[in-house]
Amino acid sequence: MTKPKFSRKPLLIITVLVCCFLISSLNFKPRREEINWEFKENIHPSGDMNNYDFLSTVMDDLTNIYGEYGYFPTYYEPSIQSTYFALQSYLSLGRLSDLNETEIISFLIDHYDTEQGYFIDDYAIRYLDTDFEAFYLPLNTLLEVNCYALLSLKILNRLDLINNQSFIDFIWSCFNSDEGAFIGQPYDVDLHPKFKIPTLDNTYYAVKILDLLLDTWDEYYPQRSQLITFIEDCQTFITEEAQYGGFKNDLVSGFSSLRITDPNMLSSFYALETLNTFNALEAINIDAFNQFLKDLYNKENFFFELSWFPDLPTHGRPFATSIGLSLSLLTGYNEINEMGIVNYLKSIRNNIGVWKSSINDLQFELIDTFQVLRSLYDSGHINDFTNGEKDAIADGLEHFKSYQSYCNTPTDYMSISALSSIAKSFKIFNRETDLEIQELFVYLRDAYISDPENEPRSFYGYTNMDAKYLFFRIYPIEYYNLGTYSSLEYIDYLFNHKFVYQALTALKDLYKLDDFDTFYALNELLDQTVLAQIINPNSDKFGAFLPNSLLLNFDQDLQDKTVFLEQSFYAIRTMELLRDYLELGSLEELLLDSEALKVYIFNTFEAPGSYCYSMPRATSDVNIILKNTYYASYIMKSLDSFTQDTQKIKNYIMDHLDYNDIENIYYSYLLDQLLELDIDFSIETVQALVQELYYEDLNTFYLTTEKNKINQQILYWISDIAKHDKYRYTINFDEVILLDSYSMITVEIQNLILNSISQYSSLKFESDQLGEYAFTEFGEGVFRCNVFVPFDVSNYPTIEGNISRYEFSTKQEVIPIRFNTTYELLSEINFLENANTINIEINCSLNIASGIRNLPDGESFMHIYHEGEYIATDSLSYQQNGDYTKYFLEYEYTQFGNYSFELYVNDGLNESDHFIGKIMTQHSYQLISEVSISRINTTINFIINASMMVERSELQPFSYGSAFLKIYREGTYIQQKNFIGEDRDTYTHFETTYMMIQTGNYSFELYLDDGLNPSQNLIYEYFTSYGNEPQDPTDPQPNGTNEPQIPLILFYPIILLPLFGSSGAIAFTFLKKKQLKTLK
Repeated sequence: MTKPKFSRKPLLIITVLVCCFLISSLNFKPRREEINWEFKENIHPSGDMNNYDFLSTVMDDLTNIYGEYGYFPTYYEPSIQSTYFALQSYLSLGRLSDLNETEIISFLIDHYDTEQGYFIDDYAIRYLDTDFEAFYLPLNTLLEVNCYALLSLKILNRLDLINNQSFIDFIWSCFNSDEGAFIGQPYDVDLHPKFKIPTLDNTYYAVKILDLLLDTWDEYYPQRSQLITFIEDCQTFITEEAQYGGFKNDLVSGFSSLRITDPNMLSSFYALETLNTFNALEAINIDAFNQFLKDLYNKENFFFELSWFPDLPTHGRPFATSIGLSLSLLTGYNEINEMGIVNYLKSIRNNIGVWKSSINDLQFELIDTFQVLRSLYDSGHINDFTNGEKDAIADGLEHFKSYQSYCNTPTDYMSISALSSIAKSFKIFNRETDLEIQELFVYLRDAYISDPENEPRSFYGYTNMDAKYLFFRIYPIEYYNLGTYSSLEYIDYLFNHKFVYQALTALKDLYKLDDFDTFYALNELLDQTVLAQIINPNSDKFGAFLPNSLLLNFDQDLQDKTVFLEQSFYAIRTMELLRDYLELGSLEELLLDSEALKVYIFNTFEAPGSYCYSMPRATSDVNIILKNTYYASYIMKSLDSFTQDTQKIKNYIMDHLDYNDIENIYYSYLLDQLLELDIDFSIETVQALVQELYYEDLNTFYLTTEKNKINQQILYWISDIAKHDKYRYTINFDEVILLDSYSMITVEIQNLILNSISQYSSLKFESDQLGEYAFTEFGEGVFRCNVFVPFDVSNYPTIEGNISRYEFSTKQEVIPIRFNTTYELLSEINFLENANTINIEINCSLNIASGIRNLPDGESFMHIYHEGEYIATDSLSYQQNGDYTKYFLEYEYTQFGNYSFELYVNDGLNESDHFIGKIMTQHSYQLISEVSISRINTTINFIINASMMVERSELQPFSYGSAFLKIYREGTYIQQKNFIGEDRDTYTHFETTYMMIQTGNYSFELYLDDGLNPSQNLIYEYFTSYGNEPQDPTDPQPNGTNEPQIPLILFYPIILLPLFGSSGAIAFTFLKKKQLKTLK
């Protein structure tokens, strides 16, 4: 899309608009874990309800109020002037007791400047900052504000609170002796010339107070004379109708100190009432004045016009009529119908019972009713009103009730700021449909400036009931904070970028931006926003934005005075919103000169010491510095040009955080979010502040704990933080729990504003393993759920899940958590050794929360070692027996020696195998043999009866063994001969024979081979001879002798015992026994 083209056409000036694992009872001990997701201590505000419910109640009240009134009341800044107007009006009605006198006295005293010795409010400050080249705003001079304060104290019978002489001196300090009348502040030759112009309104109030405080005027006779002369000079004798005999408010042509065409009824009132104080009515031309009254009086309808040329038709007629009545009585003008006038005044009251500024329009201010009632009171005609009528008027005066005191602008004039704050807040809490969207749309639509004959496109700062934006008589500071800005530190024009952005965001949140675009082309509004940038390189504010494009018609010096960083910020926000809506290009493409704006914003930053902030104008106001720093930082971020030291910005914020001031907190928070400063705000303090600042009577919020100012945006500030500040979660649960048990999860949730979640929000524990559990609230912001963890292999060793926060059915935030599960593995090992086998049995149980149970998915195995070397792994069979599982195996030994069995169980839960014990055994035997040798002549018979006795068994045949015979003659090995074996019941019978053929000495070695031991065992040696050599007397006699032969049978029992010493070594010891038996 191509960049829109903007033109700078001359603009018409509209003066109206300037503005674990367990073996045999091994056990994990659970401990408490606290997960701190942005952990903060558990805190709660001091109110009776949590802040979410509180804010919901505030919104409920707002919807109820709108339902009752048809608008959201806007509470304007109270003033000392309006306080006096209200007091005098209630006094006139005889309803003074309806007021909270203590609160009003407190308001007045709070505005007394002890250092200066006078009363002062923001309206007086605005007066002192007047820029006469731009705009003069009447009836709130410093002098008049002090007179209003003293007159109020007089009505309240509390003049004892002031020093009379001090105020006498102050009043006289405002006397311009050269001109002979009073000005709006203490006289000084260095004052701006127009500040030194005396006026009738200043003079009227000054004389009224002096007459109240002075014992006598005798001391001030010269000044009294000057004053009378000044008033005389203010009477006009122009021979035009309705000008002759009336009074103008000052003697300087073109000054227009009342902003009413001179001469007029109001300035005439000031003149004659002042003279009446001096008993000097005769000093003026009464006849001429009566002619003035006659010219302005309508005999047929019983009313007075305000002047010969009212600024608007019927403007001022209500209060002019009442003033005309009282002045007619004062000056003896008798050509009026007093009751006709009274009845007329009764008939023109508006629907709430008070008087308007004009007849044709709906606009009304407190000053209108004040002036009508004052004159009715002075003339005595207030008594012509019934009590019911007075009550209705008194009820109507409540529309001017503000915080602490009264304001001149009625609450009916709904400010764009208030409406925007409400719309955005309701949108944040998903309650926008609770609003009367179409009605609010009409209010916003009708506040748009769309005169086809004039180029400015903007929004007025308030919504008017009949969409007519007329002159204010007392210009509300919310829309006319105008001046030289030597004392004022912010600007508010009747229409500016802030109001535009607030109106557009309200329309957007009410889903009415499209509808608005069908009425008025938003691209035109964008054009006018863009054109408000100063692109004159000679300007000190080159690149910045004016409050509106209309100001381009003024000279550059006046333009530069009106440049405040806030307006550049809202211009950028407006351009961003419209760019997105109209689907245009980048912000830089829309700007007339983006580089100039970047340079201007950059140059507003200062970095003294460890601080950094934006200060386009010198100020000591921390909140203004914070706001400007946010505005400047946002613009630079939007233009991708932010280069400031964020740590220094954070330093300034931290050193100037004021937890008694919600504006301070809000802009500190915005900077924290924008620049990611990670400021650790005191949650407890901020949460408590929300309800502390609430003013229930007016359904609004104070700015500070001092409770002396409100701001229509505070509801949105609080809602904005509530919505966008991250929640802090304090999550408590057992880190380790037994399977088949419950885990109690407690969540405390809060952010800077909310100490709980909304009724449309919910917390859930969600786990693929365990499913979904909803939390239940136990106290403010404390939620619990009891999660059951059943016995299941998937639930060990860790449970993973999320704590999820939902708004309605939409998941907003997920906090992952995990905790461990455990159990006890109980085991018992039994084994039984047999001759050649070992029976091993393991009984295993799981101890879980619900009790002892078997192992449904377990298995067992053992590693087998022989003489320390691994030989095999065998699995055990299993059998489920109620609450335990039996694993068993019969192992058959394969060789003798040292065995060890390492036993393992895999319980089916833990991926790792549990080593549960070790069995160590010895597999050995005894070899028992009996040798029998018999010789007959040359034949020798060898018999070996051999048995084996394995440990823990009876004698058994030598089944695996063999026997053999080694034969030596004359020491030389000649032959090996094997025995023939035959198994008997408990032994093996080995037998063999040998026949000696050659003579000589023989030796025989008898060996047993057990078939198990790798070595061969020599069990006996036998020696004999064959021939005539002598023989061993124990040997059998040689064959052929004539002596009787008694065979000699030798029995040699041989016992082989395995002895285990060091690992891997087997030693055998042979025990020999001889037994002589007679062979038959």
